[in-house]
Amino acid sequence: MEWHESAETTAYSFHYEGERRIMRQEAVADPWSPEQAVAAIGDATWIHRFYNTTFWAAPGGDFVVTASATTTVGSVVGFYTWGPTAGMVADVQTWLDAPAANFGWLLLGNETTTTTAKRFNTREHSDPTTRPALIVEYVPPYAIYLPILLKN
Repeated sequence: MEWHESAETTAYSFHYEGERRIMRQEAVADPWSPEQAVAAIGDATWIHRFYNTTFWAAPGGDFVVTASATTTVGSVVGFYTWGPTAGMVADVQTWLDAPAANFGWLLLGNETTTTTAKRFNTREHSDPTTRPALIVEYVPPYAIYLPILLKN
């Protein structure tokens, strides 16, 4: 299935430290498992794709180097949006064509200085209105017309 419209993500920041920072959204390159508060067997951590047996190629995760989107995250609690961009559309199209290659996106900030933490709600947050969202707009590849029969 092909589509050529737009894709964007939103995430709710509930905590910040420091100044405004550009955060990159990058496609994850390898399968991983979401981390719990305390790492359990199979969880993702800073050094593990799957704790405690499979490591990332580099600490922090394996991801596509070219950002799919960027946005500036400030010192304000609230929603931030990445996209829509051609890179995001390409990522989603790739995932439609090859679902097994869909490992999601990660948000990457500038971690070269102190006090740069930005925290976002996750899909498990108790308030569903502040969970991250992917918004996709598309046009079906063809229209379907159904005849309507009118009776007197």
